[in-house]
Amino acid sequence: MKKIFIAIFCLSVIGVVQAEPVKLDGGWYLNTWSGYNPLPKMTTAKDGSISFTEVKGKYGFGILNRKRLTVKAGDTVKFTAVVKGKGKIFLQLQNYDAQGRWTGVAGRGIWIDIPADWKEITMTQKVIDINKKITAATVVTTGTGKGHELQIKNATAEVIPAPAKKAGK
Repeated sequence: MKKIFIAIFCLSVIGVVQAEPVKLDGGWYLNTWSGYNPLPKMTTAKDGSISFTEVKGKYGFGILNRKRLTVKAGDTVKFTAVVKGKGKIFLQLQNYDAQGRWTGVAGRGIWIDIPADWKEITMTQKVIDINKKITAATVVTTGTGKGHELQIKNATAEVIPAPAKKAGK
């Protein structure tokens, strides 16, 4: 039994055993940053999908998810959701240190086209340390640009561990 525990522990440390994707539905809230004002109209349907219309903010709008993912620099966050609408959708990471303090936004984000009909999309972004502050957690942020529309459901996030460094490097 002890050997099995040690083997599982070692495999998880080197990234061979990965955690299951984390469901993000139900935990979204609007980012109130001034560049996203006025905030869009946000409605939730019976199927759990969330619609965002009347996107009039200078930079569109963003939503954050309340679930913090434990990460470190070099890991990759894989975001998957079923979406439809018009325009582009982005993925961005908001990073936190080990004490839970916000350290910043990790880059400009990844942008892809939003399909007109419901379709599953997947986007990934590498975790980085910001301004020499060690990242310990991140939250997923997504949204669209000004004039775009988005409906989203069945969202998940998965942390893909960074490859283990070889000894002596």
